[in-house]
Amino acid sequence: MDQFAASARVNQYEKNKHVPDYSTAKRLAHVLGVPVTFLYAEDDDLAELILRYAGASKTARARARGLLGP
Repeated sequence: MDQFAASARVNQYEKNKHVPDYSTAKRLAHVLGVPVTFLYAEDDDLAELILRYAGASKTARARARGLLGP
């Protein structure tokens, strides 16, 4: 996809006029270097947690899950 078309499409997603299908969301996440769940976060705090969790070690992830309960 050329850059102009991609820019216009992403603009439509940002304005909530269109929603990308899951396959497109996965490709966008890959290009942006974020987990696909990041794109679906409903607020900035959750998005930040998703990014931190994705980049954390297995030990840190286990501790985070322990803090949140069973």
